[in-house]
Amino acid sequence: MAPNMFVVVLFLLSIIPAALRARALPFELWALLIFALIAFGGSTLLSAFDRQFTPLVPVFCVWMGFVYTQVMHIHLCSNERLPSGETLRVSPLQTYIPGCLAK
Repeated sequence: MAPNMFVVVLFLLSIIPAALRARALPFELWALLIFALIAFGGSTLLSAFDRQFTPLVPVFCVWMGFVYTQVMHIHLCSNERLPSGETLRVSPLQTYIPGCLAK
């Protein structure tokens, strides 16, 4: 039960960036998403056994993998040096957006 919860939560969180950049995803993935949502909704309405969720896990993993690698871009850097060579001090609540540094 617990691993399924992580898959569902990550899947639901991946829908938001995908909806914001809908044109970045090919039609085939949207068709796969619609199929998976219909199957997931039907299985939860009828019976919510783990065995009915297991066939949908690869579909959700393909969706999440594409969204998290092709739609979202996460850049991590330390406080010492940026790739451009500039020094930046970032508080934990701020984010670094490339090209938005105040000089």
